[in-house]
Formats: sequence, structure tokens, C-alpha cells
Amino acid sequence: MYASAKSAAILWGMGVTQFYQGVETVRSLTSLAILTGNLGKPSVGVNPVRGQNNVQGACDMGALPDTYPGYQYVKFPENREKFAKAWGVESLPAHTGYRISELPHRAAHGEVRAAYIMGEDPLQTDAELSAVRKAFDDLELVIVQDIFMTKTASAADVILPSTSWGEHEGVYTAADRGFQRFFKAVEPKWDLKTDWQIISEIATRMGYPMHYNNTRRSGTSCGICARTSTAPPTRKWVSSAMSCGRAAMSPTPIRERRICLKRSSIPRTDWRSSSPATGSRRSISLPTSTRWYCRRCARSATTRAVQ
Repeated sequence: MYASAKSAAILWGMGVTQFYQGVETVRSLTSLAILTGNLGKPSVGVNPVRGQNNVQGACDMGALPDTYPGYQYVKFPENREKFAKAWGVESLPAHTGYRISELPHRAAHGEVRAAYIMGEDPLQTDAELSAVRKAFDDLELVIVQDIFMTKTASAADVILPSTSWGEHEGVYTAADRGFQRFFKAVEPKWDLKTDWQIISEIATRMGYPMHYNNTRRSGTSCGICARTSTAPPTRKWVSSAMSCGRAAMSPTPIRERRICLKRSSIPRTDWRSSSPATGSRRSISLPTSTRWYCRRCARSATTRAVQ
């Protein structure tokens, strides 16, 4: 049925990616799509349904052990040179980082001596918890940045309290390559800092100044070299679209068609609806031609081990 269909898409969730043979399963699904011609044309593709709401955005911005923003691989010298120049450093390491699944083995052999963990609870959710607990005992330093006193935070040497999603603003990226800005709902109490403010302050004190005033400036710095690949569209177009209450799509459309969402209905070209809150007319801009990319489910991207 799948092979004979004119167009077919595969979507999988965390039940596949968190399975013991998750990597092999995803590769098999991708190979199946390639063999049946269900890649590289409209209404097809392989699409991971992520476990959290902004895993796609984290991957786009380089929160993977082997890529920079825009899925540009660390192993290529031209990418290292480009990002080193953009970030104002002499050079960048040629070796890639480690995935969280490698932490127990690497920590036991002294290859990873410290871990900086943000928004993740490996002592609660990772596979082979006994090995993970042993790895944390082997680490010399564990830093946890979170909003709750999780099991992992309880085992940390340093705890950095940060704000929740309702106490800061930013941009979420969905699986369909849509960017949507979200706004702060309440002011944080007790002088809490956002994640990017904490990272910026630590980097500055360690000799790499990161003086950002808002999330737009920090996001621009992260993605400055990523515009030539499958990274988010240019900041100017995204900011313009989101400031008007619309979602921005990637790749940036040269020609765009206007599509609006109508409650309890399937989107259709040239539909319009009024916003209940403002009475304004809102629409979503989508590319005229759709391209789907195969993107791995990077659960390991949410925790970075520091050598």
C-alpha cells in the first residue's frame, strides 16, 4: 500500500526513537521512503514527531554533537572556519561531541569529566539508569539548570534556577518548519534569569563576552552562518512575519500564497478569519513549493556533555 501510493508520508513518535533499536528503526524508515520514491516531492517525507515542543528549533540552532546551526557538519573544515570567523575565535575543535547515550562509557574512562544539563532529567528518564547513576558518580562536576528540583538536580554540584516558558519570550519551531513567536505571560520572581541570560553571563565571566539585550540578538548570533543551508529563513523576514501575528515558514518563500486557518475546518487557499481578541484578519504564509527534509530525532541534543 505504501509503495504503490502516489504520495505517502511517514511520521513516528517517541515510541520509535526511545526504543532500544531506535536508530536502526529510523534508518529503515528513511531507506523505505527513498526506495519507494517518497522523498523530495510535495506531500511525502519522513517526519519525527518530537517529544518536546521545541526540539526541532534546538536542532536547527546546532544543539547536536556533530553539527553547527543549520545542520552544517563539524567534520568539514570550511564549516569550522566559517563559524570561527563569525564567532570571533581563532579556531574550533575538529572532533565532534558525544551523545548522552555515550555518557556512561565516556565518564567511566575519564573522557567526560563534567556535564552541564539544561531542562533534562537523565536520572529519571534515560535508559539503563544504573549505568547513568554510575556515570554521575564518575563525573567531577555536574551543573543543572532547570525550573524544578528533579532527581538529576538533586545529584548536582551546582544548581542554576531558570525561568519557565511563561516567564520569558522566544520562538518555537514546529515539525512543519513553522516559526511562531511566544511572549512572556508573567514576570519572574526572585530575580530569576532566563536560560540565555545565564549562559551569556557565564560565557562573559569565562572570557567570551556575550552581551545580548534580548532573544532576537542572541538568536541572530547563533544562526548568522546558517542561512545558506536548511536553517531558518532570514531574520528580517521572520521578524516581519511574526510581528504581524503570522507564522513564518522555512525555506523562505520567494513567492508566497496566503492560507488562513479556520476553526474546525481544513485550511484552504484565500480563506480568512477574524481574530476574536483584536478583530484583525490573520493569515499564514506558506511556500508555493514544499520541500521536506529528513531530520533525526535528537533527544540527545537536550543534554550536552562538556569535556
